[in-house]
Amino acid sequence: MLGDFTYENPCRLHFGPNALDQLPGELAGYGPRSSWPTAAAPSSAAACTRR
Repeated sequence: MLGDFTYENPCRLHFGPNALDQLPGELAGYGPRSSWPTAAAPSSAAACTRR
């Protein structure tokens, strides 16, 4: 590999049927005002319009 680089991935993943119950506790550390960009998964119906 060429050059110097830094890779950081501080990520915590919760799995299981109750995983969303952990979300409030995870988000509490970011404070009352934070921005979370999100993207919707592509719909399977959209695939028909691309053909």
